[in-house]
Amino acid sequence: GLHVLVRLPDGVDDELVTRHARDAGVGVMPLSSYAIMRRPHGGLVIGYGRIHETAIDGAVALLAKALAMCPGMEALQ
Repeated sequence: GLHVLVRLPDGVDDELVTRHARDAGVGVMPLSSYAIMRRPHGGLVIGYGRIHETAIDGAVALLAKALAMCPGMEALQ
């Protein structure tokens, strides 16, 4: 598949971001789920191989709203 890794700022909970994104209808994976030990930098693993190009803008907008709901990401609001 095709994936992109998006690093999050220190202190932003990638699992919380993932829950908000899924609630908004966007499927992403928290980078922390791939780690053996907890790391200070979280992130999102985003697959884009199965999304039609016309749906990308809407998905990115929904993901931005999900990110803005998380502590440490207030600048997106």
